[in-house]
Amino acid sequence: MNMPGQTRASTRVRGVLFDMDGVLIGSTAADEQAWEKWAAYQGMQGLFSIQSPHGRRAVDSIRVLRPDLDPQVEVQRLEAFDAESTDGITILPGVQNLLAKLHPSQWGIVTSASDA
Repeated sequence: MNMPGQTRASTRVRGVLFDMDGVLIGSTAADEQAWEKWAAYQGMQGLFSIQSPHGRRAVDSIRVLRPDLDPQVEVQRLEAFDAESTDGITILPGVQNLLAKLHPSQWGIVTSASDA
């Protein structure tokens, strides 16, 4: 329904690119579990705040939290911990319904997450 003075616009698209986390899925709980496991592995119990890594890339968080460690090695370790479990990963509301309306060739995921 158009209001007086408004016109309708239409757009044709051939495909849609979605970010993954926070758009298609919620994985914060699973990610936090992986960080907690990593912190325990590094002997950082009681010294680590789960808020520390939020808002930046894992490699950057590791550089800040443990500058004495090789960040690339530790990112691989963290990603391995993250891939061990899907507990806490949820499909966000409406995602399945939306994706069911799109042909698989019409959408894709763009993310900074690793393949794991």
